[in-house]
Amino acid sequence: TDAEVKALPADMVTALNTSADPCDDFYEWSCGGWAAETKIPSWQSGWAKQWDGVTEHVENVTIALLEKDKGPAGRFYRSCMDTDTIQKLGGEPVKPWLEAVDKIQDHATLMQGLVQFGIANINVFFSWWVDADSVQSDIYSFFLAQGGISMPDRSYYLDDSQEMEQHRKAYKTLIRKLMALAGRSEAGAAEDADNVMEMETAIAKAMMPRDQERDEHGKRMTLSELQALTPSMDWALFFAGVGAPQVGRPGPDSAGFLVVKNEEWLKKMDIILSTIGLDKVRSYMRWQAVYNYSPFLDFRFEGALLTYNDDLYGISVLPPRWRKCFFSTTGAMGMEVSKLFVDANFPEAARDGAVRMLHEIRSHFNTSLSHKDWMDEGTRERAVGKLQKMFLEVARPSKWPASATETFDEFGGIREGAYYDNCVAT
Repeated sequence: TDAEVKALPADMVTALNTSADPCDDFYEWSCGGWAAETKIPSWQSGWAKQWDGVTEHVENVTIALLEKDKGPAGRFYRSCMDTDTIQKLGGEPVKPWLEAVDKIQDHATLMQGLVQFGIANINVFFSWWVDADSVQSDIYSFFLAQGGISMPDRSYYLDDSQEMEQHRKAYKTLIRKLMALAGRSEAGAAEDADNVMEMETAIAKAMMPRDQERDEHGKRMTLSELQALTPSMDWALFFAGVGAPQVGRPGPDSAGFLVVKNEEWLKKMDIILSTIGLDKVRSYMRWQAVYNYSPFLDFRFEGALLTYNDDLYGISVLPPRWRKCFFSTTGAMGMEVSKLFVDANFPEAARDGAVRMLHEIRSHFNTSLSHKDWMDEGTRERAVGKLQKMFLEVARPSKWPASATETFDEFGGIREGAYYDNCVAT
């Protein structure tokens, strides 16, 4: 009724389109007013009232804190906002990567290069990460899986549709543009583009389709088994170089399992590495370095990426600089920014009250379990045990992890006016 509608909160009333009949089109009645007035920001592909509206408020509050913060998070944010310095540096920050790739002349220097890229968290040829083991979740394992392409999916390289042909054309244009901005000659940038497409297309052909990959749980292997599977790689050197020397070595000093996902792909990847030629390998690694670091360089790099993203996603406008810097900062040091926000906006008294409420709810739920006639005693005992193992957190961890106060000093620290270096450090 009209009276019931008027009793709703004001922001809910403005979201309605009461001229619509809810029996015919409930969505239009409940959301039509909001849809008619809301514009999707030009730098986004969508906008949701429930999430984006709240997120925008949190962003604004957090940015005000970062602008004043004297710690690493504040310095990181301000270095991103310092576009004058970023513009002056141009493509210079990435040139040491080009020089490092040029030093790859044989198998030994290639392995050293792969270690250097691994330390920088740049995935080339394959993907790797450390995560809870798929079978034994109380330990961490080292995962190896297919990867190494830059377009969204293998189909972008292999499908012969007109749409995918256009995406490949746009991708090659991007490679030539960014490599030239990074200091490569016009001929060198063109050669890199051809080599990268050949390399990544070969990788894509070897990859498993995404729907099949989702069902791939991985296989535990020893280091020797992995080495036999891929003789072109020096895995012991790679694991030691990225700080995981005990991976795949059974025994008391073993650090979790080595889990290989899609071993057939890894075999094919080994053949590609050993046969495609070092000139193409250098072009590919050169490109991966430039592509990964382009978002931290001057506006020319950002502009080239924007043109490419317009082709892929239809996004033709950059977000406001503050928004980019907000996400860059939270992505680099999420816990540090979270602590800054919680300390300023969530009083301990409010947290304590919420935690007490949760404990009371658990206590009442625990009591109710004893009255559930449909439970046998074994099920009841397991349910009570599971309930007691639940940990209750509100607003922040009971104990902040070390990452909440990380200084990154061992990697050069976080400095004003050094956005690229700060991104590399984190």
